[in-house]
Amino acid sequence: MAYTDKICYDDIPLGLSLRKQLNKEFIYRIQPGNGFHGSKIGKLYQHKYTYFVPSSINNPESNHSRSIFAAAVAAWQSLTELQKNVWRELADLSSNIPGYNYFIRDYFDKNY
Repeated sequence: MAYTDKICYDDIPLGLSLRKQLNKEFIYRIQPGNGFHGSKIGKLYQHKYTYFVPSSINNPESNHSRSIFAAAVAAWQSLTELQKNVWRELADLSSNIPGYNYFIRDYFDKNY
């Protein structure tokens, strides 16, 4: 069977692994099986979702969190490289996340 004879959706053969949205109708996501219900570890699963656009992600309830996050990023950027390395070492000793994320989390814990 020739390529053009395959069943297609918007010129993409069905069964092909997709990780994108199509014609603002569907969103496809590929996820490795990691123990979620009925999955096999290591096997890739493709999920299909209906495409939607939220009315607004800029809701007033989130403004406080956004302003703290912006301040945390600015605080990280104002650190010297030596200070950043201290945060990286702290993160290595106590968690599995990068020093930047460890700093942001700590900033939130102290300022939220």
